[in-house]
Amino acid sequence: MTQVTFYQLEDDDITTAATQLVLKHYRARQQSVLVCEDKVTAEHWDEHLWQQPTDAFIPHNLRGEGPPNGAPVMIVWQPANESAYVMFNFTTQALTPTHKTKLIVEFVPTDEAGKQAARERYKHYQRAGCQLQFQPMPKESHNG
Repeated sequence: MTQVTFYQLEDDDITTAATQLVLKHYRARQQSVLVCEDKVTAEHWDEHLWQQPTDAFIPHNLRGEGPPNGAPVMIVWQPANESAYVMFNFTTQALTPTHKTKLIVEFVPTDEAGKQAARERYKHYQRAGCQLQFQPMPKESHNG
């Protein structure tokens, strides 16, 4: 059964907050996919991850790039057919859990429209029979 964890953001900076979680799962050797709304957002994530300090570097590739077996972290955009142990959702739509996916990471933004979209995703996962969890963003240093 897939677990879905919703993290409450403290501000609008989802990139910085989520990077710490991506790093945590990379260090735990859990293959991850970052699902973005569009290619522009995926390219933003690609650039952001390249700019991380050496001790917090996360090997990653955009969809269609890199080695044939992929990288530990893959960045894709809609429509997303990829799956991995951990799926990070940076879109407004719920992801479809697969047998390969053990954890979906969702984010609850600070604005009302974003909160409402997160509520709808929560209901979707609840209907799909996922285990649901809600928690604040963990407080961690920038280099994990």
